[in-house]
Amino acid sequence: MIKHRQEGYISIVCLIIGMSVIALTLSVMTLYMNDFHIQRSSANRIRAQYLAESGMDMTMHQLNLWAEEAIEDLLSMTEDEKPFPFQSNAFLEENIINRLYIINQYEHTAMSQLYPEYKQDHGIYVSVKPSANRKTLKIRVQGYYANARIYLEGIVLMPRIETDIAEDGTENVRIRNLYLQSLLQGYPEV
Repeated sequence: MIKHRQEGYISIVCLIIGMSVIALTLSVMTLYMNDFHIQRSSANRIRAQYLAESGMDMTMHQLNLWAEEAIEDLLSMTEDEKPFPFQSNAFLEENIINRLYIINQYEHTAMSQLYPEYKQDHGIYVSVKPSANRKTLKIRVQGYYANARIYLEGIVLMPRIETDIAEDGTENVRIRNLYLQSLLQGYPEV
C-alpha cells in the first residue's frame, strides 16, 4: 500500500488562513488610513475656507475705509457748492482704484503664516480688479492650508453719489457707500 502524507495539506491550509488574516488586516488598516486622510483633508479645507473668509473681510474692510475717506474728502471739497460737481463719482472711483496696488501686491505673493497656531503652511492670495466701466470691483481671495485651497470671489459696487430733484424743488443727495453685491465660493483648478 501507498501511504499519503497529510502534513502537506495542513501547511497549505495554514498558508491560506495566514494570507487571509494578512489581507483582512491590510484592508482594515487601509480603511482606517482613508478615514484619517478624509478627516484631515476636511479639517484642512475648513481652515482654508476660514483663511479665505478672513482675507475677504480684511479686503472689504480696507476698501470701505478708503471709500469713506474718499467720500469725506469729496464732501469737504464741495461744502460750499450746492449742486454736486458732475465728476464726483469719477473722483470717488479714482480715489479707490489708485490705491488698489497696495492690496494687489498679494496677488502673486501670499500673506503667509498668519496664524502661529496653524502648524501647516498656510496663507492668503488677494486680487482686486476694477471693471472696464469702473462701476464695480472684482475681488478674488484664495485661502490655502497645507494642500487644501478655497477661493471666494465677490463683486463690489463702487460708491456713488446720486442727486435728484424732489417735487417741491429741493435737491436730494444720496451717497451710497461701497457694498458687496455678490459672493461666490469654489475650489481653484489645479
